[in-house]
Amino acid sequence: MARGIMLDTHCHIDEYPDPLAAVRALDGTAVAAVAVTSTPCAFEALRRRFGSERRVRLALGVHPLRASTLSEADWRVFERRATEARYIGEVGLDFSAEGRATRAAQERAFKRVLRNVTGRRLLLTVHSRGAERSVLDFLTESGAGPAVFHWYSGPLKVLNGLLEAGHYCSFNPAMVRSKKGQEIIRRVPRDRALAETDGPFVKVGRRRATPSDVRAVYEHLSDLWQEPIDTVVKSVYRNFISLLSDAEDEKLGKRAKRLH
Repeated sequence: MARGIMLDTHCHIDEYPDPLAAVRALDGTAVAAVAVTSTPCAFEALRRRFGSERRVRLALGVHPLRASTLSEADWRVFERRATEARYIGEVGLDFSAEGRATRAAQERAFKRVLRNVTGRRLLLTVHSRGAERSVLDFLTESGAGPAVFHWYSGPLKVLNGLLEAGHYCSFNPAMVRSKKGQEIIRRVPRDRALAETDGPFVKVGRRRATPSDVRAVYEHLSDLWQEPIDTVVKSVYRNFISLLSDAEDEKLGKRAKRLH
């Protein structure tokens, strides 16, 4: 089993100045990363370059702030790859000031994404900034999920609703440092918690977060739960595997054993 691996379930490998360096930095560590993408074409590019990496899983994404720019050719790539992808993200809605103007296009895109993933066991990592209730409603109406609400920052009432609906949350170093983030982390049950960095968009000090910075999240959970960090790592790993199949558990575990 690979339960000793610290998982960064949401980072943007292709957004680093040197993606290869970000991947190579995982070599010899106890960290594995899910590399989310913003468009199907970005997924294809990452797949060609890093599809065989042992410490990286690639997620097929349609970021809400990019959704309005996708062509039908992009969607054909998404729909073809969605039949085999075990990781979907980053997808969702963004109704902040940055995304408000494209709300209708985002909603159409999210519905299209959900039609392609409903009823399957996979890691579905969703963006919900300013649109937390809408994302939850879309998931409920489609029957998709459980999903992972990445960097949840919305109302606590909606947080309670998404947890009651069986969804998960992933926490990053920025949440660990903020009062609101800490409150959200406290409210999420242990069996719904995952860890992420959202690197390179989250900063650690003055530098970009890397997948190895996910350790700060595990350390915070260790203090919060009053459990040894090894126990926390195993618990979070079990949560991750609960979203996938036993076959994926076995595959990741065998690869991890070869690296230790």
